[in-house]
Amino acid sequence: MQGHLGYAMTRRSWLALDGTWFAGGQTRVDGVAEPDLQRNSRLGVTLSVPIAARQSLKVSYSTGTTTRRGSDFDTVDLTWQLVRF
Repeated sequence: MQGHLGYAMTRRSWLALDGTWFAGGQTRVDGVAEPDLQRNSRLGVTLSVPIAARQSLKVSYSTGTTTRRGSDFDTVDLTWQLVRF
């Protein structure tokens, strides 16, 4: 399940908040459930700002809010976007 909220600040600047929850992936061996069911959630935020007529910079951050199984990590992304049309 995912949810997104976006806000257009100016003509080409925007801010977004995102949330994701997922579950599943439990295995069974000889009919017995293993304790590896995934049930995790993540939250994130993204900001995009123009830097030139057809260019923008986008910075994103996301974090694991709950991690029952699997990787718990934080990410930071910086993206340069070029619009060609």
